[in-house]
Amino acid sequence: MTKLEIITQKVKQLEDQLDAIDYRYDNLRFRRKQETIRTFQKYMTSDVEGITATRIDDRRMEFKLLSDEYASITIERINVEDIERSSWDDTLVDFKAYSNGLSLKNVEDLKKRSELQVKLAEQFEDFKDDMIAEVNTLQEKYDVWKKSISDSRKPISDVLRPMQSEMSKLQQEALENQLLKGITLKKETSRWHGAKYPSVRVKFDYEINNVKKIKVLRFSSTKKSADLELTREWKGYEGDVMEDIQTIDRVRVDNFRSDIKRNLETSFKTTK
Repeated sequence: MTKLEIITQKVKQLEDQLDAIDYRYDNLRFRRKQETIRTFQKYMTSDVEGITATRIDDRRMEFKLLSDEYASITIERINVEDIERSSWDDTLVDFKAYSNGLSLKNVEDLKKRSELQVKLAEQFEDFKDDMIAEVNTLQEKYDVWKKSISDSRKPISDVLRPMQSEMSKLQQEALENQLLKGITLKKETSRWHGAKYPSVRVKFDYEINNVKKIKVLRFSSTKKSADLELTREWKGYEGDVMEDIQTIDRVRVDNFRSDIKRNLETSFKTTK
């Protein structure tokens, strides 16, 4: 195996370890969210006829009163981060309530709806402090677990970063060597045209179409620009295959590098 293949394999192994850690972290976030929802459901699911919880998640609770299909009452949590600027603290400190209006069909239901709204407010007032305490307790529990998982990323990341940097450098060197030998590009297909060779940008506002092969004749001393030989191939109006070769001097490498990386086949094809 080459040095690049060895380091690529090691980088993949470390990235897989980080992915596994991230999966555990996301799983904790999901579990905390579900427990928060169950807490709100426990305290705010009403057995009073006419009060229906249409949505309860970890952020807000929505209720429908009577047959009011289009209007709802929403109780939404307020965290520290909602009050203090530049804060990421999601500790629950209070709630806010609002309604998006009234759309009862029968005005006779207005009094009944008002009575139900009072009952909902009383239920919320009875259990508000319990919800805040219980939600914050479970959040503290999960924060400890999340911190432990987050801390386990650091030693892996410390090893991974310099290896990724070295891998990127080796990949760049490999690409430069391939370009000096010449690279055959693969045809591309889009919704607007059939299979044809891609375009390569040689200036910030100028592209060469139908590039089949690209070869660097010479890099500058800084490797920031290069003289290119581009072999083009396309079909003429009669269906016959057309081909030409163009030489373009002093092309910035940044102009065409992304086009090449995007198009390259899994195994480089070197021109003869």
